[in-house]
Amino acid sequence: MIIFEINTWPFLNKLSLEHNYPITLKNVPKIIFDKDFDSYDTIWLMGVWKRSKRSKFIASTHNGLLNDYKNALNDFSVEDVIGSPYAIYKYTVDPKLGGNNGLTKFYNELKSRNKKLILDFVPNHLSRDNPWKETHPEYFIQGSEIDSQIDPTTFFKTKNNVFAHGKDPYFPAWTDTLQANPFSKEFRKQVIETLSEIAKKSDGVRCDMAMLLTNSVFQKTWGLYAGKPLEKEFWVEIISEIKKIYPEFLFIAEVYWDMEWELIQQGFDFCYDKRLYDRLLYESVREIKEHLHADMKYQNHLVRFIENHDEQRAIVSFGLEKSLAAAMITLTLPGSKLVHYGQNLGFSIKLPVQLRRYPLEPPDFEIQKLYDNFLHILTKNISFNGIWKLVDSINPLIIYYWKDHSIYILVLCNYSAYNLEDTIDLEKLCGEKVHTNEILVEPIFSRKYKNRNHENFILNEQYINLRLNPWEFLIIKIVFE
Repeated sequence: MIIFEINTWPFLNKLSLEHNYPITLKNVPKIIFDKDFDSYDTIWLMGVWKRSKRSKFIASTHNGLLNDYKNALNDFSVEDVIGSPYAIYKYTVDPKLGGNNGLTKFYNELKSRNKKLILDFVPNHLSRDNPWKETHPEYFIQGSEIDSQIDPTTFFKTKNNVFAHGKDPYFPAWTDTLQANPFSKEFRKQVIETLSEIAKKSDGVRCDMAMLLTNSVFQKTWGLYAGKPLEKEFWVEIISEIKKIYPEFLFIAEVYWDMEWELIQQGFDFCYDKRLYDRLLYESVREIKEHLHADMKYQNHLVRFIENHDEQRAIVSFGLEKSLAAAMITLTLPGSKLVHYGQNLGFSIKLPVQLRRYPLEPPDFEIQKLYDNFLHILTKNISFNGIWKLVDSINPLIIYYWKDHSIYILVLCNYSAYNLEDTIDLEKLCGEKVHTNEILVEPIFSRKYKNRNHENFILNEQYINLRLNPWEFLIIKIVFE
């Protein structure tokens, strides 16, 4: 599964400016589905739900966020702030984005092209002015008058109650949110009802900060305020109940702190692979290879990425050549793969999620073409249902292949800042006699070496003689007898 994450509000704003008329989810031009989405089988529309007025006010007056806005938009004005998509007021599509009818039309366009739709679900918290606060206070963590006085950054007072803001155990509370209580039977019933409605509109959900709802983390965060855990873990109950009705509905977890396997066991189809992201960015090739030696029962449930709305733009954090090598690796590994809108265009400015529009940043057409060609080659040539194997090597060369019957797709990457020379014996590598081979992706991604000698990459029926520059890679299709 190759997921394309779109920040819905600025994406539609950008389309409206380019086409010179208002575009919502109701009337996205068909060329976007046919061309821009062609290489992706799943679209994640981030931020479609109705946002909170209270959250918008807080986001408009927060000094730290205001600095982020000004760094992203040199012509920033307060009208650009729409509030956080993760302080949800109501699980209905915002009317300014086209409402529920617009989402239905967008979804139907995807389904007609055999593509899936992923939406957000935020289980840990809602907006602090969410109407359930008044009608169902039992859904939320509550405190006392003393709590609101001693710890006003975590607890806030309303007319009738004292509620907690959403938080994780390591950071101050998010003051635009209201902390849900997964140990509440009534809240769980509401979650099942909400997800049942979302399942009618989409093929899955990306669950924000999913590990916060596990018994161990929630008790660490809230202690006696949480009450006693229920018989079943939150996600075990929620996912099993939804899959009874919608067995193909996908659950994707945003998860950190090495809790991926725990959430996979609790029912998640896929979990963020933040560990690989960190190793590709900061650590050695040896540590990357160690991570890729994990059992396939684990790797098949991971979402590989080098950028999303929370992370810095890949071209800034990795640098150009390294980011392209890292993208190639993440896109050719087992599991699911995630591409963030703008990553494929060479964008360098990270957009705060509280803003309605992108900066005026022109796309890098060379990077766009490389991503388009690369994704096209992947979707046409690699069977991700085949057998995947990592090949051991002692140098910075990362080697693995996909096998589908007699066809092998061999991936080789010099994931280092140094030149690398090596000779690869194809028959020894794969254990079969070569019939034919062809280079699918030549190592042309490095602008520094556009004019280098192509004889540095000698390929015959038996051997590959490599002289790879830093961050360069090859993808080779091999047919064995």
